[in-house]
Amino acid sequence: MLEVARRFDKAAYIIRTVSDGAGDDSHLSYAEMVATVAHNSALCVEDLLRIMP
Repeated sequence: MLEVARRFDKAAYIIRTVSDGAGDDSHLSYAEMVATVAHNSALCVEDLLRIMP
């Protein structure tokens, strides 16, 4: 996605989520992780709406 934005000389806003470290036991259940990711993504969308022309 970032490469496409660069080719078209456009800005990109990328959101990534790492659920847990390789080989580590997860401290969150899948449902908890989904809820956290949804909340954080919503915050990002709110920020994007404020900065978009």
